Amino acid sequence: MHYDAARGLVEREETLRVRWYVSAGALVEDESLPGPAHASAHWSAPDQPGTAWVWAVLGDDRGGLSVATAEIEIVAP
Repeated sequence: MHYDAARGLVEREETLRVRWYVSAGALVEDESLPGPAHASAHWSAPDQPGTAWVWAVLGDDRGGLSVATAEIEIVAP
């Protein structure tokens, strides 16, 4: 909802999108629409051991952003 001086409180539906970024490996898709409980992406880890970073950037229709990061340690099989 937002306030409009002429109309008062106005309801507006917004779409949230999550964009995914990784420092290593590969994403099947780099954008998803969050469901009621979570958003997800399919990631293939790299073949080499090391550290990979994953970023999820949540954006709304008004330009608002929020970022979450995760560090993932890749170990040799």
